[in-house]
Amino acid sequence: MADLKISQLTALTAINVDGSDVLPIVDTSATTTKKVSASDVAEYVSASSAVSSAILSKSQDDQFVLSAAIFTS
Repeated sequence: MADLKISQLTALTAINVDGSDVLPIVDTSATTTKKVSASDVAEYVSASSAVSSAILSKSQDDQFVLSAAIFTS
């Protein structure tokens, strides 16, 4: 899998995202690519003052769905 671009990977639909699934993220302060869990992203979105509006839901089986968000700086 290391020889594939992210855009070449099989898509995971929102209904199948689990809180323990990981996403690639670029840490701009360190200029490196790292991983972040879906639950950590959901926690940030729901708690961050940088998000002025978000529709985030968590299903009973620990899956998160971010339907819309408006980020401010």
